[in-house]
Amino acid sequence: MHLDHTGQDDWILDPDQLASRLGLNSGHIRHKMRLGLVTSRVEAGHDEDEGNWRVRPRFITG
Repeated sequence: MHLDHTGQDDWILDPDQLASRLGLNSGHIRHKMRLGLVTSRVEAGHDEDEGNWRVRPRFITG
């Protein structure tokens, strides 16, 4: 999955790639993103994972 870094500690995750990875409809994910119901955490890898990044998307429900 491709991530873009804005240079200000913000990362941009392509909703189409996320939807494909999770087996979800990209239109649904885009809608949830516009409503602010999708957040994510991006973590830098350590030790043997140095140079890699982990993305943890979170879908807010309720």
